[in-house]
Amino acid sequence: MKKVLLLMGVLTLLACQKKEFLEPEVSKSSIEKNAKVEDLSFPFATEEELSFFKSNPKVLHYEKARKVALLEMQLTNYIEEMNWNGFHLSEKPIVIYDLASVPKYYDYIALDSENEPIGTVRVTATKEKNTVLQSLFSKTFNYNEMLSKSSVTHPSFFIDWKGTEFVGQKSKSGEAPMQLIATESGNLIPQSEVKEPNNQEIIDALVNEVFSDFYTKDEKIAQQLQLQGIEKINVNGVRDSLQRSLLESEEGAAAFWEDIDEVEGELLQTSDEEIVNTNSKFFGRIRRWFSRKILKTDETPYIIHKYNEKRYSYREFARGKDWCGPWVCGYIYWVKYGIDAYDNFLAYATTRGEGIIPAGIFKKFEGRPMTPDEMYIAMRDISRGDMSISSSYNFKDATAYNHIKSMRPAIRLCGVAGELHWTLAYGAKKTGPVVWRKYEFRQIDNGAKIKDRETFTSTEWWNIWLRVWD
Repeated sequence: MKKVLLLMGVLTLLACQKKEFLEPEVSKSSIEKNAKVEDLSFPFATEEELSFFKSNPKVLHYEKARKVALLEMQLTNYIEEMNWNGFHLSEKPIVIYDLASVPKYYDYIALDSENEPIGTVRVTATKEKNTVLQSLFSKTFNYNEMLSKSSVTHPSFFIDWKGTEFVGQKSKSGEAPMQLIATESGNLIPQSEVKEPNNQEIIDALVNEVFSDFYTKDEKIAQQLQLQGIEKINVNGVRDSLQRSLLESEEGAAAFWEDIDEVEGELLQTSDEEIVNTNSKFFGRIRRWFSRKILKTDETPYIIHKYNEKRYSYREFARGKDWCGPWVCGYIYWVKYGIDAYDNFLAYATTRGEGIIPAGIFKKFEGRPMTPDEMYIAMRDISRGDMSISSSYNFKDATAYNHIKSMRPAIRLCGVAGELHWTLAYGAKKTGPVVWRKYEFRQIDNGAKIKDRETFTSTEWWNIWLRVWD
């Protein structure tokens, strides 16, 4: 685990153990036992709160976001995949703000025909992505328990770029919250440490504070890597890759919203029932438009079934306690050999002490992180050369998609609860033309991030991929 005081509080490298932020209030097995949505008292935003950002061009109006979400869910078969036939969305969302007190996500509650909650649709509140769908969950969350951690009269939800969750009191739009409490620890975050970084600051942080030191501390492993010609990562190359990935993300988002804006007027005037009804005249027109403008690619989901079939059979007794790097490597090994080798992989994970960086930024190293080079050497040794993990970084979702399409999994470095985290992707799908192609992945992990192992989710532009040859 590696913690870096950077931009906003603490950035942790590979702090891999499970930390819940929103406990499920409704699960698949208990939906029929739950109270009606109004009895669950979801903290939906008021019209006054939602109207406050109506004139902000950077914020997606909640009604448009909701309609586009319904359209996208139907056109990309998510309604069928989630088994939500006959569902509807709450009229108002629960707003989650960024650290500049500006809406970042809208959480809409999915309701069945009897108005009972069956899931959550997290929608982006900006036009920064080539989709509005951030995540779909087959459960709802205990929002009120989170809010109870704040002492203010009207608390709000917040989330930073790494996925760290907070509650507190928002400030004026563009300013840091007046109060910010980390939901995991309950600690009050000093306002002087709170900042919503821009994308260039994120790149600088990742290059200078993370990837520049993303190398094994084990001298024996380092010697083995040097003998094979594998050197420390070229940080200039990483910076260039991140810049290209960011540019592609921005261009894709711009193209997506240009297309959506073509049908905005008709979309906003159409009822929810018509949007999701595949036999409606509206849907027929939109599908023809969508097929012509957007669906010019293979929509077939590719799933590596041997990883899918065993997703509930590996180390469930230790779920939430294992470190993510050794867990992911161990799951790959388990699927092929049926042997639990978690402790073997853990032995290759460097144990870190603490240190001070002369530049004045405090870095704290602790725990059992696993770097790409440690994964590479560990898998080679433990499988006796039968399997391997790439030690080189790749920032392209297309690379991971094509690798999974060839029935090989890929390991993803992402963020969760303020930490960098490993997951394993074993399913992939894509939609959209080349100009704004969208990739989504079915993933599994030690329980820290992946709450629903049945769905496909999108990634962030700064995530890295490691390919697996099993």
